[in-house]
Amino acid sequence: MSDVGLTLDDFWVSRITSYNACASLIMVFWDWLITLGDEINMVWKIPHARVAKWVYIFLRYGAIGFQIFNMIFVLRMETYAPIHNTHCKLWLSYQGVVCQTMSTLVEGLLMMRVYLLWNRNRKIALALFGLVALEMCAMVSGAKMVIPDQRMNDLCMFSKPPIGAIFFMIAFIVTQTVVIILLLARRSAAYRFGWNRVPLYMIVVRDAKIMFLVIFSLFLTGIVYMLVGSGHGGTIFYWTVSMLSICGCRTILNSHKLPSSSRTSSVCLTTDIWIENESEHSSHTSQMEPDQ
Repeated sequence: MSDVGLTLDDFWVSRITSYNACASLIMVFWDWLITLGDEINMVWKIPHARVAKWVYIFLRYGAIGFQIFNMIFVLRMETYAPIHNTHCKLWLSYQGVVCQTMSTLVEGLLMMRVYLLWNRNRKIALALFGLVALEMCAMVSGAKMVIPDQRMNDLCMFSKPPIGAIFFMIAFIVTQTVVIILLLARRSAAYRFGWNRVPLYMIVVRDAKIMFLVIFSLFLTGIVYMLVGSGHGGTIFYWTVSMLSICGCRTILNSHKLPSSSRTSSVCLTTDIWIENESEHSSHTSQMEPDQ
């Protein structure tokens, strides 16, 4: 039991939290239902040795499992029976691990495509790896500030928003911003080499933009909540799990739709991207695998 008692506002925040946890669970489950046909036709046929298949399974079914567990814990909070402080710390640790794992996998999907678009440039690879490492450091630093905090009440809610959680949100936004900049920086090359007519390139750019807008809006809302001292900042976690799951799974599904759609289209579609080596003024083809 915490030394911080409950107030009327705590009961209201707890109820709002339960609504958000339920809504985010419904959203990720609904997205699973409407994409189940594509999943059966595409993902289930991917060889077990392909990493993309296991990434999809984790992002889809892991997220559903996480959200069900979240709902169970929130319902436990709704009983308003005191929760031991040790369990609260484990709950916060669980949130950090889930967010970092899912964000790393989703970012990895886009970063691999950025790496290929930049002709497997080692400097780009190192920069992207450094961003992921920086993000992990931000998560660890934020966790060290948040988890030992004793300002949690009996429902595992902070009496004051944990500012340390902002570190991870800012790091994630920075990473997504750099990925978008790297994609858009190849726009001139896209028009020069005809990539703007390549479906895979257009899908990569579109998915990256959508993901950036969704996560940026979500985390910006969380940052504002915490800076103004609102107790609703904790609801961002539930929506983060759902949004990362949906964005990651749809990124994989969208790239795998290309082969089937190209057979029915009257337009010649290809996933080959022609890249010119500017130093040697020679060109070669870089094959982009949809499941990388």
